[in-house]
Amino acid sequence: MRLSKDGVVQFFYVDTGEIIQTDKLLENLDVNTNSWTHVDYEKNIIGLGLDTGQVLIFRHEYKLKYGDDYRTVIPSITYPYGEQPINLQIGKQSIES
Repeated sequence: MRLSKDGVVQFFYVDTGEIIQTDKLLENLDVNTNSWTHVDYEKNIIGLGLDTGQVLIFRHEYKLKYGDDYRTVIPSITYPYGEQPINLQIGKQSIES
């Protein structure tokens, strides 16, 4: 998984670098990301610090699909606390690392 500064998540094959799936976390929001951190390594939960003083929390998950002689990894993004950013600060101060 690759996370860009503009909130785009790309899942790719490690051996070839070919992109499997792209998700735009901030697509319908008028915000920018300033930082990110792992909230919970074991559960693959990440928090994005936004320039509005909010945080968007998401989880990257993987399912396996088996065929005759192959295995396919199917990535997905879920939002354990909802798809809207959570207010952490009063006002519109930026969240930075």
